[in-house]
Amino acid sequence: MSSKEKFYVRVCRLRFEVAAIEVSASDHDEAKLTAAWMATELPEGAWTLLPFDQASYFPHIEECISDHDMGANADAEDPKDAQIEEMMTLQRERYEQYLLLLGDVGSGEGRVVFQPWCCSHDPGLLEIDLSGDWTHELDAVFNNRVSGNEPWLDLKHASIADNDE
Repeated sequence: MSSKEKFYVRVCRLRFEVAAIEVSASDHDEAKLTAAWMATELPEGAWTLLPFDQASYFPHIEECISDHDMGANADAEDPKDAQIEEMMTLQRERYEQYLLLLGDVGSGEGRVVFQPWCCSHDPGLLEIDLSGDWTHELDAVFNNRVSGNEPWLDLKHASIADNDE
């Protein structure tokens, strides 16, 4: 019989805010660029928070730390209880950032929705390392080799495999 250990796990689910903007432009590209800049200046009241779409998105794991590791990393200046409280505080500083892959399931077209933190004019080791991890994981999934990093992905993969039989 194996003993179980306590873990502290931060989960996240995607919700989107949307707004409609009317712009004047000479073509689609200019209209999209103008709207993107205008969106950065919209007041909070212009945005509508959409409900979580459980049919399209799974929650995912942002962070997972064992109780043992919390204790092992504790000291007088950073006691275990303080570490646990920080981990469980949802508004604390986070090191995880998101870069979105937008897929139009109707047309089969996709694109990357870049964010300010990523992909500067002079990409460095961080961007190269992250993009390598992303492409490796996508390649593994699309070739039916689940990496095991996301339990939700394992569940999705299992349901796809079950439907293929």
